[in-house]
Formats: sequence, structure tokens, C-alpha cells
Amino acid sequence: MSDNKSTGGVRGSGYISTAQRASQTIKQVINDLDSGSFSTQAPFSIGRLENEIVAYAREHSIDIADGKITMTVKHITHTLRSLKAEKGISVSKEHLIEFPIRRNKMEIYHDSSNHSFIYFDRARNEKFVVRTNYSLKDRNGRRKVVNYITASKTNPTEFGMRKYKKIK
Repeated sequence: MSDNKSTGGVRGSGYISTAQRASQTIKQVINDLDSGSFSTQAPFSIGRLENEIVAYAREHSIDIADGKITMTVKHITHTLRSLKAEKGISVSKEHLIEFPIRRNKMEIYHDSSNHSFIYFDRARNEKFVVRTNYSLKDRNGRRKVVNYITASKTNPTEFGMRKYKKIK
């Protein structure tokens, strides 16, 4: 008897990681918005919080939602809005698309002023802020508590402030 089952994670097998799928979804949302149409993309996961974040939160009694990082069209629009671009603090579309894949190489900080976690890309001076325990309404009107992300350019000296604790 032949067993032709496919297993995930094998290169060349068509397997797409959560990070790659998230990058593709972000790109599609941006393309929808750039074409002048409205994106109907439902909220989506870009992956799980790093183990260092989960351990830090547990150690410091910080409540975090389900352990996933969620993005929405609203948050992508907020991240790329023209006001941020005018101020010179907007993350490029390309960098936002690359974030799910690049984030595991970034420094991670905890902001004690609002219990958010920050992925900091030192090479690009960009921060991607994970806001924990955000209440989100899904398409069926049900509320769900998630960890969502937003992004902007930053000055690396910001992370010398007392409110930031480096985790990774």
C-alpha cells in the first residue's frame, strides 16, 4: 500500500510558513489599498509571540492574550497613514511586508509604561509595537482579545529610557 501523504516543512513541497503567509497577506492588503479599493481581509495572525516575551510576561505577571500576534487592515492603514509619512516616521511598505519574516532577528523590549512589547530593528531604526490584550470585534460581531501590532521609525536612543527593559 502506497502512502502518499505530504508532510509540512519540507522545502520544495509547497509549504508556506506562517511568517511567509503573513507577509503575503500584508502585501495583498497594501495592494488593495494602493489600488483605491477597500480590503476585506479578516484579522490574521503573523505568528506567535517569542518565547522570551511569554517568559518575561509570566515572570512579571503581565497578562497577554492568546500568544499570537494579530494584524488587521485598520492597523496596516494606521501604520502607513500619510501623517506618519509627512513626519518622516512611517515604516516603508516593503519593511512592513518583511516584518513577519525578519522579526526573529530583532531586539525585543518591554515598555513598562503601557505593558507593550517592542521589536526593534536597529539596522533600520524601526520599531514594531505589540499592544497586548486589545479587544477586537470579528466579522460576526464577537469580541476577541488579541495582541496587535503597529510600527514606526524611531530614534535608537529612545531605548535608553528607564521605561524600557531589554528582553532579547
